[in-house]
Parts: sequence; structure tokens; C-alpha cells
Amino acid sequence: MVFSRRSAQKGMLMAGLLAFLVTMALLPVTAKAEDPIEIKFSVSYNPKSKADSPLVQTPLFLKQELERRLGDRVHVRIYWENQLAKKYEAAINGVQNGLIEFTQIPMSTLSEYSRACVPFTNLFLIPYPHRELAHQIIDGEVGKMFVERVKKETGLRICAFWDIGFRNLTSISQPIHSLDDLKGMKIRVQPNPVHLEAFKELGANPTPISWSELFTALQQGVVDGAENPYRNIIDARLYEVQKHMTLTGHAYEFVCFFTSEDWYQSLPKDVQQAWDESMVAATKEYRRLFDISEKKDFDFLKTKMEIYQLPPEELAKFRAATKASRSIAAEAAGEEYTKKVMDIIDKTVDEYLATHK
Repeated sequence: MVFSRRSAQKGMLMAGLLAFLVTMALLPVTAKAEDPIEIKFSVSYNPKSKADSPLVQTPLFLKQELERRLGDRVHVRIYWENQLAKKYEAAINGVQNGLIEFTQIPMSTLSEYSRACVPFTNLFLIPYPHRELAHQIIDGEVGKMFVERVKKETGLRICAFWDIGFRNLTSISQPIHSLDDLKGMKIRVQPNPVHLEAFKELGANPTPISWSELFTALQQGVVDGAENPYRNIIDARLYEVQKHMTLTGHAYEFVCFFTSEDWYQSLPKDVQQAWDESMVAATKEYRRLFDISEKKDFDFLKTKMEIYQLPPEELAKFRAATKASRSIAAEAAGEEYTKKVMDIIDKTVDEYLATHK
């Protein structure tokens, strides 16, 4: 059979196309470069019931910041009311296993998984009501030490510390106007060894009770009082079964928002930079919103409870009574590490108070 030059060229073209298709088929399948980076936020609050909460508004702000900086390179989705992980252990496991990219856990609870933040659970570190001092400490070397140790011990990368606020004493019927008033009172505390020992030193009878059972325990007189930040008291309607609050400001608490270190390191460098910048912007926005929210919460509680401000000399007695409990934190987190953290905190507090009354 005789082939024309045209048919020969056509055959060569088809053979070349077939070879190209075979080569492409043998190449490993990879994600498209333009595929967006999936980022799942698991957040505790619900915008339908708490639309004005900083813990609703700030995740939305963070989502906007990431999308503004990265456009369609990211796909951010927020899952409200901890839809992806109802318990803290599940949240940590979810991040470690790549099922969740970003979620939160209170610093005191995180201490159950890493001892990094234990020294910060010591009582009366931050003089009430100087919230900006807590920010100065957590934004500085101490916060960096927490981040590095948590990363090393758990593989989690803390990206932001957002305020929960000062914890204050509350009671059902007996007001707490002095250290003597606290003696023998059954006070619900978190199952934290440092807090348990500190409240014993204050003369109280510390009683760990689950959060879900606290309202009933107060209602039935199982405990005489509790200690919580304003928002917790309002959310759980604890003011309905407690009539007194004493502004001890004995502990300042943050909620830690975190991701997986492995996931973070897998991101392109420019995406990491955008992530970090978005976290800084979101933290600034959170603190602005929290300041507004805190004032509203306090004004509301003033209409529901008798609020008492301890005089400085009485508050000093509370502070002095809990010094020994610091040894519990040092034992848990390590003597050398705890000493370094506490030295920085104490120095920062002293320098701050020298210029702030």
C-alpha cells in the first residue's frame, strides 16, 4: 500500500499525541496549584444566641482578614458551638490529626495537656483591674515561652491569646468582705491543683464540681459560692442563685486559639505571613470588643448582685496567704522553668505598678 505524505504526517501526529497522553497518565496525581487551602474553625459560641460576643465577632473578623489577604487561595469555614469537637480532648485530637485547622481551649484546661502555662494559674499574679498588664505579659517573653513549650509537648501552635477575664469570688448568702469571711466556706473551684491548694490556704473548703452541675449545686446549697469571670456568671445565670460578688480578681484567664504546627509549616511562606498578620489584627480587634463587652457585663451584674471591692490592705492579705501554693505550680511545670516565668512576671508587675496606681 502506498501512503501519501499527508497521511504520514497525520500518523506521526497521532503517535506523538498518544505518547504524550501515556506520559501524562503515568505522572503522579497532585492537587491543582489553584486549589484553595481549606481552613476549618471550630468555635464555641453561637451567633444566633450571642451575636455581640467577642468570641463570635472576632472569628468572623479573622475569616475576613484571611480572605482579604489571600483571596480565593483559602476557603475558611466556621463551625459554631463546637460542632466538630464537643469536648476539649476531641478538639485537641482533631487539630493534631488534621480534622480541624483552628479551635480554642481555656489556658487552665490546656495545662492538663501541657505544663507550659501552669505558672500563670498561680493566684494574684495580675493586680485587679489592670487587664493591660496581663496583655503586656502574654505578648512578651512569657507568652513566647508558653507557645514554644506547648508546641514541643503537644505539636500544637498557639496563635492567639484572647481574654476570658478576671475571676472573682461569688457567694449565695454570706458576703465576703475579708479573708476571715472566707474561712470554712465551700467554694466551687476548677479541678486545678494550684487553685485547690491556694483556696485551702485562704481558709476555704475548695470543692471541684463540674460546670454543668454548678447551678444546681449552688441552688441546693451543696457549695456556698464559686469563682468566675463576669461572662461565665451571666451565661450560666449564676446571679439567680448567688447574691454577692467580691472583686478579688484573683486570677486572669485567657482562651488559647491554636492550630497544628505541622499544618502551619505545610503552608507556603507568604500564607504563613498572612496567617500571622491576621492573628495580630484579630487579637487587637478582640481586645477592643472585649473591653466593651466587659463593661456591659459588669453593669448588668450590678443590677443583679451586691458587688464589693476589697480595700488594698485586705486584698494584700489574700495575696500573701496564697504564696505557698506557687510550689505546686513549680513542681508541675519544673523548678527552673517556673522560676524563669515567675521572675519575668514579678518584674513586669513591679515595673508596671511603679508608674500605674
